[in-house]
Amino acid sequence: MKKTICALTALYLIFIFTFPCFAATVTPQDIRAAAEGIIDYKKGENENLLSGDILDAAGSTAGDWYPFGMSLFGFSDDYGAYLTALRNNVRERYEEDGSLSADKATEWHRVIIACLACGGDPQKFCVTKNGETVDLLADGVFFRKNLARQGINGYIWGLIALNTRDYPVPADALNTKESILGELLSRQLENGCWSMTGAGDVDLTAMTLFAISPLCEENAEAASAAQKALSFLSETQLENGGFAQDGVENCESCAVVVTALCSLGVDPETDARFVKNGKNPVDALLSYRLENGAFTHSFSLDENDPYAVPNEANDMSCQQALYALGALYRYRTGAPAAFDFSEAKISSEGYYDLPREPGAVENAAKNAGEKLGVFLSNPGKRSAAVSACLAAAVISLSAVFISRRRKKKKQ
Repeated sequence: MKKTICALTALYLIFIFTFPCFAATVTPQDIRAAAEGIIDYKKGENENLLSGDILDAAGSTAGDWYPFGMSLFGFSDDYGAYLTALRNNVRERYEEDGSLSADKATEWHRVIIACLACGGDPQKFCVTKNGETVDLLADGVFFRKNLARQGINGYIWGLIALNTRDYPVPADALNTKESILGELLSRQLENGCWSMTGAGDVDLTAMTLFAISPLCEENAEAASAAQKALSFLSETQLENGGFAQDGVENCESCAVVVTALCSLGVDPETDARFVKNGKNPVDALLSYRLENGAFTHSFSLDENDPYAVPNEANDMSCQQALYALGALYRYRTGAPAAFDFSEAKISSEGYYDLPREPGAVENAAKNAGEKLGVFLSNPGKRSAAVSACLAAAVISLSAVFISRRRKKKKQ
């Protein structure tokens, strides 16, 4: 019996080292624990993550990715408070500038994702003081005239935004899933990547895969483009399982690749194309985790890398690691892909509520108290008020008396 067990163990070890793509994977519990480490680090002494500085950052890249990443796990937090802060930010920007950004369509796309993560309706997002409803899909995608002003990013995230749910398409829409997909496919380079500079770009290629992945099943051209992109990513993967952007190994590139693979249904831990020397993109991603639960950008000091601060927490790394872990968690547990909100419950309740000025409730009570005090301190007004009350009482009693007399008379 012992010889049989030893033989089986030896065969298993040979199998694992010969075919590393079938090695054991990180469990959902491990993934969740890593995500909780990021959240605990960001929360600090606060009870909720969506409070304090994060709440103040609603409507910006510094804030919006956190509710999205948390929602992928179903973590509880004050999403309602964040949605309110997000609405107030957007309303204020619309009232001051008429939009979120003249140049960056991705401002709308990020807010759409954060809105959905908080249970809001991006098509009935908020109302301005003029009574105009802000429709993020219409303004940011369907009728956006300069979707590609900031480059290919506008197309990528515009398509991601449209894919979040099954939205009805206006008959006169300037941009649709089909038209944006066509633009993206026409921009794929011969080596399979997408880039704004002509050189191989891991991050943009992975993000484009987020965008086209829901369409690959029904669109053969999109499926072919995805396979070419996967070959590019596999060929550019480093020997430690990670990825580099502009020559710098970094956390964010690993994060977007993990998210892309999960979106396409490709296992980032066991697919043979992405296992190098027994290491995979998830191994590489988790290698950037620090003892305090945060993630660092890179371990190298590169003078050309503006984010190169080794072994220190990096906010962008934390954000992207969080939603990459969320994408992996959903893949492992059989849930919809990271940017798929088709099963999420959303509501437009409260979108028409205009925010009160700071201290509005307290000021209203104070003003009421002051008016009452002035009223009672004025002898003339006080006397008139007493007379009016007595007159009203007499009239009321008379009405009751007459009513009873008539009723008695009838009887």
